[in-house]
Amino acid sequence: MPKFKFKLAGAAAMVAAMVCLRANAAAPVLPPDAIGADSVLVVHADSNVFTPESLRKAATAVLGPNAADGNQKLAKFEEKYNAIVKAGGQSVTMVQESKPKDAGANEGPDANKQGITYIQLKPGADVKAIEKTILDEMSPADREKAVFEKKGDFLMMHQKGEAPPAAADAARTKLFSEALSSVSDAAVQVAFVPNQLVRDEAKKGAAEAPKQLQEALPILTNSKWVTIAVKFGNAPAATATANAADAESAQKLADSINGFLGSMKQAAANPNPQAGPEAMIAMMVAPLADSLKPKTDGTKVSMTITGQAVSGIAQMFMGARQGGPGGPPPGQ
Repeated sequence: MPKFKFKLAGAAAMVAAMVCLRANAAAPVLPPDAIGADSVLVVHADSNVFTPESLRKAATAVLGPNAADGNQKLAKFEEKYNAIVKAGGQSVTMVQESKPKDAGANEGPDANKQGITYIQLKPGADVKAIEKTILDEMSPADREKAVFEKKGDFLMMHQKGEAPPAAADAARTKLFSEALSSVSDAAVQVAFVPNQLVRDEAKKGAAEAPKQLQEALPILTNSKWVTIAVKFGNAPAATATANAADAESAQKLADSINGFLGSMKQAAANPNPQAGPEAMIAMMVAPLADSLKPKTDGTKVSMTITGQAVSGIAQMFMGARQGGPGGPPPGQ
């Protein structure tokens, strides 16, 4: 499977959580040429629900008293959040492509391409103030590569050598709109629409996946779209949904996931010291297996993990780190 990343990830993630968006938007508002033939991933955040306060509540729900460890970072985040909103940032969306490397490079997708971030601007927005707030969060190396371009009502951010698609792809734009509209109430909305390069890479990597998931990978990459919806607040949760090619594929995907979850429960119940990283994965996944059980609805397969389900594992690890049950005494 191709790996997607944003070289400006720290700043882009910060901006995604900061800007003030339209709560009633069915799908992200983007320049008409933002989605091209190679666009495969869109990340959108709605700060009407993704606020510093909602993050505090989510952290407390998952980490309990240990959430206080993040207060300093959250305070800094809130300062930047307020700065961008005051400067007129209205919405943000990040778009990632998957296309072959330049001529002469190895085959496969070019993982060095970092994607384009679009910040929608309110009338009269202070673009320079927004740029400064973002640049202040970057390392010197990333700051040197960063490019900002005002494009109509948008401030476009990318690294040198990258550009938006040369032409819009109406069919893929429609798929992304459909996918994102289905998760429009989430604080963070992720949509993945595979292209042929992604499918080819998935075939190459399928053999490396756990046996129970080898059938799932081609089904996922042949899906119309896959979404992830993340919600914060007092009841944080994340839901992943795959809109498979047909109902039969959806059922096969659900069966494959159930097989994987079952194997993780079995591995946790009968630990194998020689299992290496798989033993750690089993220990983490097994307690969540029941809550992760997939649900099918026609061509769609969904899995939800709640903050409550994660809380026990998170606090177990935090307790061990701080000298709780199973961990070293404080100070050692």
